[in-house]
Amino acid sequence: MRNGINENKRRELKEYERKYRHTIKDWDFKPGTLVQVRHTLIEKDLDRKMYPRYLGPLVVIQRTRGGSYIVAEMDGTVLKGKVGAFRVLPHVPRYEPIVLPEEIEDLIDMNMDQLEDMADREEKDEDVYKGEDFVFDAIPNLRLAPDDDPLEYAVRNELDKEDVEIQEDEEDRDLIED
Repeated sequence: MRNGINENKRRELKEYERKYRHTIKDWDFKPGTLVQVRHTLIEKDLDRKMYPRYLGPLVVIQRTRGGSYIVAEMDGTVLKGKVGAFRVLPHVPRYEPIVLPEEIEDLIDMNMDQLEDMADREEKDEDVYKGEDFVFDAIPNLRLAPDDDPLEYAVRNELDKEDVEIQEDEEDRDLIED
């Protein structure tokens, strides 16, 4: 049965690739290639039409094993993190061509050891924010799920079980009585 399912998946994948062969682009940028990077941070902003959609031109420094790219600005500043391959497009110069040095190492402000560390670096668990979730604690549906952070969830549950006195102002009592 599994073989039949796997064959069906492969057949559907080939059909999908054939159907969308003009749309699917698999860019493989070599070091030193000029590219533009889609600015995905602005896509959910309300004033997104005021900002440029793409950053660049940027220079490809290296492609990582996972397919993401390490890119640098034209002045040699390497971007802080890796850039997903889906965000990278080739740069088409409008005017005169841009000339880059032969050796990429001469352009960037990092040595090769730092570059290799950046390429091999994975997101560590300590880099992920584990602080207070900014939701309404009094509304149970908006709290964290129990499996997200059990300690925090247990503390919130205990707080919910406590009886809390509500202090009323004299003005509130007058309004209720009227």
